[in-house]
Order: sequence, then structure tokens, then C-alpha cells
Amino acid sequence: MSLNNAPQSLNFHHNEGALLQAGIDANVLDKERVQQLALISRKQRMPLLDLVKFEWRLPLRVLYQLWAESLNLPFIALAEEKLDRKLTAQLSTAMVHRKLAVPVVSQQWGARVVCADPSDSSWRLLYEKKMPGFELALAEPEAIQRFLSLQLPQSKQSSIDNGLDAVALLENIFVECHLRRGSDIHVESLKYGVRVRLRVDGKLQSFGSMLNSQLGISLISRIKVLAGMDIAESRAPQDGGFTYEYTHAPLDGVDVRAASLPGHRGERITLRILAAGAESLSLDQLGMPESQLLQFRRLIRQSHGMLLITGPTGSGKSTTLYSALRVINRDDINVLTVEDPVESDIEGITQVNVDSKTNFASALRSFLRHDPDVIMVGEIRDKDTADVALKAAMTGHFVFSTLHTNTACGAISRLGDIGCDGFLLGTTLRGIIAQQLVRRLCRYCRVKKTVSEMQRELLGFERDSVIFSPQGCARCQDSGYRGRVGLFECLWIDVELADFISQEPSELELAAKAGDRLRSLQEDAKEKMLAGWISFEDVEPLLGRC
Repeated sequence: MSLNNAPQSLNFHHNEGALLQAGIDANVLDKERVQQLALISRKQRMPLLDLVKFEWRLPLRVLYQLWAESLNLPFIALAEEKLDRKLTAQLSTAMVHRKLAVPVVSQQWGARVVCADPSDSSWRLLYEKKMPGFELALAEPEAIQRFLSLQLPQSKQSSIDNGLDAVALLENIFVECHLRRGSDIHVESLKYGVRVRLRVDGKLQSFGSMLNSQLGISLISRIKVLAGMDIAESRAPQDGGFTYEYTHAPLDGVDVRAASLPGHRGERITLRILAAGAESLSLDQLGMPESQLLQFRRLIRQSHGMLLITGPTGSGKSTTLYSALRVINRDDINVLTVEDPVESDIEGITQVNVDSKTNFASALRSFLRHDPDVIMVGEIRDKDTADVALKAAMTGHFVFSTLHTNTACGAISRLGDIGCDGFLLGTTLRGIIAQQLVRRLCRYCRVKKTVSEMQRELLGFERDSVIFSPQGCARCQDSGYRGRVGLFECLWIDVELADFISQEPSELELAAKAGDRLRSLQEDAKEKMLAGWISFEDVEPLLGRC
């Protein structure tokens, strides 16, 4: 499988061909699609590698790492290495900058030359004279440029670092967040500068090197202006939002929710990317077990009743709700939603934002005068909202909503705690789904292992059962994970269970009574571990909460 037999008109520049071939050989890129993008690149005069990275949402460092593997060279992140200043002076700083071939030293493996293009022979003869028999390593150009800007502060800054103005830097942050499939951006003032981190698959990752304080403050001010905040107010928390439109990247704009917080070293800003890809998932893509998915599809088509989705913040409740709404969104169905805020725009559905004049309960009362078939309430937070939602579910409407509980049975107890009548709950509830999000193992590098005695006792594995653990490779950026998958606990409420709920049982009593009408989160976790989707290490912290 080679790009050598591509049309002759497709002339790849510099190391483009080698990088793309490495991605194709590793089954990360599709050869035919790369050739199509090459034609688009030529017609639209856009860099091919930019088209590739946005098509596959793939940071270019992944291709450099795959190229390094194909050449049997180490790939260096340039995190702990030091510049060999003496050799750099002998070689000339200008040469090092121009060729992006940097002599470095490390306590781990001594001296090496880290370069962005090992196929470029123009610099190697000179380096060989100064460093006979030097060992070579590969790094992405941006990493080398960042490294030089930190090691040689007087040099011209470039790439993703302090040489950018706040506008360009913010674009780079949003692009990187998109490529890593991030959900949140954290900008926080620290003692020696401003740190930027991205939340990816539930874990925070560094965006790059620390920003100097001046640029960091400019970045925070830029965000506050976009979000409609008062830039002069730095001693009180503020909330805002905006739609970020990319200037250079070929990407659609994204809706962003912003919040500022004063800290003792300065402000911090947290940005939540709304509808960051996950909300457009279909029901089949959620990861719900087939038997439970079939029951779920039947339930959401009922004419009246209530379905609750529960789980902690960030567990994907909105994603599941939006997936269900897209299934039932038809011309013959009138769907109204009230949300805080609207996270994903769905054509054909009237969506209402909660604000200072409209709360969940008042919006629900208004909805009932607009002949709805289906109502979605973003969250049940109080008795007033719960009462209106339950009564709507009893009077010919189907109601979707969410709660913050860790288990399906715990939702009944939670509603009882805020004052909901047991009879109303038993009469209206049709199902409760509790969910959690867990990082999904990279299918290219996950490693098998036999379950331990403790794991057998905890989850009931067979003695010789095989599960998987993370390892890390270029395809998953050495994290061992790629994306997340839902774990689901499903409680389906029939007539018998509804009657039992009306007696206001405890959470443990309800779980015992439910029997096979309750499929626990532990069962789903066990099935996904055996299938190689998730690791025990990621599930273990959840088991004590469920």
C-alpha cells in the first residue's frame, strides 16, 4: 500500500509523502481518501497536512511518531531534554533554527540530534563533523520550535507559544482541543505564568508550555470580551458564553460556555465546548447493550409517561437525551425542551433556555399550553419542577429528564427526598437509566491479562477470563485510550414494580425487588471488560459508588 502509484500530478512537498505513507501503513489513514484530499489541497491551495489532520481529527505529532516507528528512530517529546548550547553555537543558531535539527542532552540517553526531517541530508554532513557518530531522534516541528523558544529566549518565537498574540493563540487552543476531542479548556493563573489545559476523555492534559503572565492576561481578557463579561471585574465570578468562529481552520463554529473565577494569583477561565461531537451520536453509538437498547427504543416511543437519565456531572446524560430526541423527532410529533443551557441545536424542535425570567417549572407550565407530545426537562432540581413534570407525564405527554444520582434505584429515593408522592412516581415512571463515562481502550495497543483473584471475587469472572489494560502507542498519543464509552444501569418499570414504587421503598429494597428488570452497571462493566473496551483500573473507582 503506497502513495508511489498516486497520480503524477500529486507532488507531495518535503516530508509530506513519508508522513502520509506512515499513517497509511499503520491503518490510521485511508489511502484513497488521502489522494482525494491531495486533489482538494491543490485546487483550494490549502496545506494537505492540514486537511488530513482535520479530516481524521489527528494531531500531526501522531504522524511524526508513526514515521519515527517506520524508520526505527526514537520519537522525542522534548519535555525534559536540554539544549547542547556549546554545539549549537558551533553549528550556528541560525542553522539549528532553519533546519530544525537540534543537538540535545538528556540524563536518560545522553547526546542526540533531534530533527523534524531525517531525510534532509543538507545539514547532516556538517553535524557529522561536529558530532561524529551522533544518534538521531525525531520530533514534530512545533515541538522543536517550542523547545528552541524556551532554551534560546532571545530567538524569534513561533508556533504555539508566547510569540503569538492572544487572538492567534486562542485559535490554536481551540484547534488543538478539536483535534484531541476535548470537552473543556482550562486557563489558570499560576505563580510563574498562565497554564492552559484541555480535558480529554475525562482527564486533563497540558496544551503546551507555560504562557508568560503578559500573554496569559491578554488571553483571559480576550475570552472575557468574547463571552460578554466585564473585563474590568476580576474579583468576582462571572458567567458568559459565545460562539467561537475559526479564522483559519476549516472548521464550523462551536458554542462555548464560559466561567471566570478569581484566584489568589489571578483569574482562571473555564470553557465548556457545547456539543463537542458527542451530542450527535446515534443511539447505536452510545455503547448501550443490545438487549437494553431494544427496550430503550420501545420505551421512548410511548405516548405518555416519564424516562429519567441519571448520573454525575459529565457522565453523558445530555448526549443520551439528544440521541433519543433525534430518534423521535418527526413531523407528526411536537417536541419542546427546556435546558440550562441548550447544548445542541436540533432542527424541528423548540428549545428554550433557562434564564433569570424562565425556570424549569415555569417553562413546563407554559409548554402545556402548546400542545406538546414530548417534553424534555434538562434537570429536575426541586419539588416544583418535579410535580409539574410528573403531572405532565400523567396527562398524555412523554417526559424526559435527568437527575444527579449514581444509581437507577437511587433516583426514586432522591425524588422522594424532595417531596414527590410515591403513587405519582409509580404511576408515571417507565424507566430509569443511570450512566457513567469510562475511557475506551485503544484497540491497537491494549494488552491482554488474566483476571486476578480480587477481580474474580468483585465481579464474578471465570477463573481463566482475559481482560485488557492500557499500554500506549502513536495512534492514541501514548495514552492507551481513544474516546470514551458509556456504562449503563437500566431499570425497566412494569405494573408490578410500579405498584411497589408507590409504597415508597428504600433504594436497597427496590433493587432487591427489581430482579431481572434491573441490569446493573457492574454487569455492563464486566461485559465491556471482557470485550476489551475498558480496563478494570478505570472501572474500579466507580464500583464503590454503584
